[in-house]
Amino acid sequence: MNRDHKELASRRVYAGRRTYYLNLCQNADGTHFVVISEERVVGKDLRRDSVRIYQEHLDAFCQGLEQIRRVMIENGASTSADGATPGAAL
Repeated sequence: MNRDHKELASRRVYAGRRTYYLNLCQNADGTHFVVISEERVVGKDLRRDSVRIYQEHLDAFCQGLEQIRRVMIENGASTSADGATPGAAL
């Protein structure tokens, strides 16, 4: 990760062969953004891809993610690590 910013908080989510990182960051000008990274093994290589979501877009991003999660549940897809489909949306 480029260090043109300060990391304020970080969470790691283990999901099988993949690891997700959620980082709250702040630029020098005070702008906040979230970096969502996925790290996985591809062959013998470790690959990491990231996307930045800036503070002014975070609510819309979370709403879109929740809408997609609900569609997954409606279509019978599991959204939990243990394979159980939750009974109610968050």
